[in-house]
Amino acid sequence: MNSQALDLIWVLTCTGLVFTMQAGFAVLESGLTRAKNSINVAQKNLNDMVVSVLLFWALGYGLMFGESVGGGWIGSSGFFFEWSSEPFATAFFLFQAMFCSTAVTILSGAAAERMRYSGYMLMCAVVSGLIYPIYGHWAWGGAANGTSSGWLVASGFVDFAGSTVVHSVGGWVSLAALLVLGPRLGRFAADGTPQQIPGSNIPMAVLGVFLLFFGWFGFNGGSTLAVDGRIPIIFGNTLLAGVAGGLGSMLTARTTSGRFDVAALMNGVLAGLVAITASAHAVVAWEAVLIGTIGGFIMLLTHATLLKLRIDDAVGAVPVHLTPGIWGTLAVALFGNPAALGTGLDSTAQLLIQLQGVATAGAWAFPTAYIAMHLLNLVHPMRIDPEGERVGLNVAEHGATTELIDLLQAMDHQVATGDIRARVPVEPFTEVGQIATRYNQVMSTLEKAIARADAIVRSARDAIVTLSGYPLSIASVNPAAEAIFGGSARSMEGAAADLLLHGRYGPGVWLDGSREVTARRADGSPFPAEITVSASHDGAGRFVTVLLRDATDRKRHERELQVAKESAERALAELKMLQGDLIAARDTALVASEAKSRFLANMSHELRTPLNAIIGYSEILMEEATEGATGETIMGDLDKINTAGRHLLAMISDILDISKIEAGKMELHPELLELGPLLQEVATTATPLIAKQHNQFHLQLPDTPGTLTTDATKLRQVLLNLLSNAAKFTHHGTITLTLIRDPQWVALAVTDSGIGMNAEQIGRLFQPFTQADASTTRKFGGTGLGLALSRSFCRMMGGELEVQSLPGSGSTFTVRLPVSGLSAEVAQG
Repeated sequence: MNSQALDLIWVLTCTGLVFTMQAGFAVLESGLTRAKNSINVAQKNLNDMVVSVLLFWALGYGLMFGESVGGGWIGSSGFFFEWSSEPFATAFFLFQAMFCSTAVTILSGAAAERMRYSGYMLMCAVVSGLIYPIYGHWAWGGAANGTSSGWLVASGFVDFAGSTVVHSVGGWVSLAALLVLGPRLGRFAADGTPQQIPGSNIPMAVLGVFLLFFGWFGFNGGSTLAVDGRIPIIFGNTLLAGVAGGLGSMLTARTTSGRFDVAALMNGVLAGLVAITASAHAVVAWEAVLIGTIGGFIMLLTHATLLKLRIDDAVGAVPVHLTPGIWGTLAVALFGNPAALGTGLDSTAQLLIQLQGVATAGAWAFPTAYIAMHLLNLVHPMRIDPEGERVGLNVAEHGATTELIDLLQAMDHQVATGDIRARVPVEPFTEVGQIATRYNQVMSTLEKAIARADAIVRSARDAIVTLSGYPLSIASVNPAAEAIFGGSARSMEGAAADLLLHGRYGPGVWLDGSREVTARRADGSPFPAEITVSASHDGAGRFVTVLLRDATDRKRHERELQVAKESAERALAELKMLQGDLIAARDTALVASEAKSRFLANMSHELRTPLNAIIGYSEILMEEATEGATGETIMGDLDKINTAGRHLLAMISDILDISKIEAGKMELHPELLELGPLLQEVATTATPLIAKQHNQFHLQLPDTPGTLTTDATKLRQVLLNLLSNAAKFTHHGTITLTLIRDPQWVALAVTDSGIGMNAEQIGRLFQPFTQADASTTRKFGGTGLGLALSRSFCRMMGGELEVQSLPGSGSTFTVRLPVSGLSAEVAQG
């Protein structure tokens, strides 16, 4: 077989591949549009092939590939093309006729679901008989005989398989049509927000992409017009650009929207194929991947821009074909191998001519299509009327009906009549028939439920009133409502809802919830009532159901019960008061008795110890005197007697001080004190006692301790008592006396690392004659007067004694005194 025969077979095979693209467009666009328009979309795809091929045979081929006149502006021969004795010429015509159909069918998807079928046929004629072949002559003129007669191609413009000639031209025509037609009903909200209109069959749309991808191998590969070594490269570049465009678009959409969008994948594949079409013969593999990927990005950007401008492209035809076609045409200059291009231009000159080519396509195709659409629209409306768009172009344009359409029409009739007893027709053994069967079952169940609800409403003892409209008025009442209000349903229905109530109530009374109101009977008399309000919305607006119960008898019973309850409560209150007095008297007696017992036990112990010491050491002195003991020995015993006597005196003084405080006879003698010397004196006095228990003592003073106006004797007594207690309850630990002051207060804190106390022990700590617990008294001794006396002194001096402690973590006693001194009342006790 010679090379010419191989070339002929190759071009005819590719013609068949491109022909399958028409099927791909039909499947893709039908799947991406709603079912009510699917027949119209499919028929338009078949129609544009019928019209475009016939017009291309009669007129378009001659304008595009005929002998060039006017300096490469238009072809002038080859009209009504006759099969040539040269087989390749006929094959070339068939191949180019498929290209013309592809350019025309782009409009079908973009303007789907709103463009009249007759108007679409007219625009098919304009595109295939005028717009496409004239620009095609500029870019491809002379291709039939291997020359470059068109003015663009003669200048070096390269568009190998039609990124601009086919796809951008189809995109410009589609954009013009969209601007004239406007968006579909409901595509954009009043504020311009896009509303999603889902396709009817996405799997079928995906099948359409596969068919287009398959046909594209013929689209690009057949443009060699010969069997040569470029074909595998073209196939490879076509494949890589398509898959790169799809993957890049899908991942980009995943990043921006958070989901793997199937529309982005499908249109990304097609955008990558459109972009590579101009340079599939002149780039290497990685360049094809880059061109396809960028084509997908441009598609997404164009789609977003159209939505922002409220331009409604039903299937994304403009984003897929127009802008990726422009990018692919410019990519010829950016990536194309000059040897493969064969123009003899450098990269800059090549880019300029490519820019001129895409600009010329827009300047020719867009205004021509827009003017043609506008003029045709004046004499023959290009858009279907709103009712036709609502019911779908299948019915409005073709009178086509399906089981689903019949079912929907039956449902619409039922909605219009409100007859719930009607049933939709059932076509057995089909999916729609199963839906109709289930719908009828639902309607039967609903009818029974409504009948039961109506019976309940009519037999209810409470009033049931429905309200509707704005302002609310009575829509219906049940028999109980007629009896309670004393009026007939006819007289009540239609009246204002507020007439049911006595007095003024705001609109909030009809909000959801239960409340008590004063209702009004038909004769105007008021009565107490309980209402429960439930609001909802139906197709006509707000709908309120009110359940009302006459509360007259209940209110009377409540009043009687209230009187009885109040009498019982008064008697109970008097009993509780008497009980409280008795309990208080008993508790006082118990507390006094217990305190007295503790005090006597402590005092007997505390007095017995020093008295025993005094008696014992006195007897020792007598013996030592008889035996002629030295003065040094006698002085030691006398010192112990002196210490025991002082202890007795201190206990008696504490008892007298407590007595004076309780009698209100304790006096204060305030004076201006230098805190530094006073605290040093206290520390010196307390240090031996603290060291006796193997404790370390620290005095922490600021650089300037300052002065304080208070009773020095009582402050000294309080601090020594706190330090004595800290030493008593701390062994081998640390005791700290800290001075902290601010402009208003002086704080003196005694902190130890001793046994600590719990909350219950702290609660009893400042009660006279008590210690933290009995075990403490037994182990460490003491009358329990020291802390009570210390707090009383602090309060007399205008301050307070506070404690913080935890078991096993030591205690901190803090004396807080005012810096400014004592008031006259405090100073006088």
